[in-house]
Amino acid sequence: MKSSTDKEAVIALILGILGLIMTLEPGVFLGVLGGIACIVGLFISISARRRLPKGNSNRGLATAGLILSIIGIVFAGMGVMCSACALATIGAVTFSQFIF
Repeated sequence: MKSSTDKEAVIALILGILGLIMTLEPGVFLGVLGGIACIVGLFISISARRRLPKGNSNRGLATAGLILSIIGIVFAGMGVMCSACALATIGAVTFSQFIF
């Protein structure tokens, strides 16, 4: 009996991998796109895990997609916070030049 690969689990894994790679690349734009890909991958992997029975090998693909998506979301959040701090610092330095 041939075991077929679940498309939803594979899509979740691919989105998790791509999202994680994009959040690790420098630049705010790719980080935000990576975060969005990870959020979509998170929902798809949760859906696939709920639908697949516990003994199914495709459940591992969905779990891997879930873990990678969570890690990517954390990295994307850290990148957004670092970018916001950098912009606030640049703004404060620029503003202080006009005051003093």
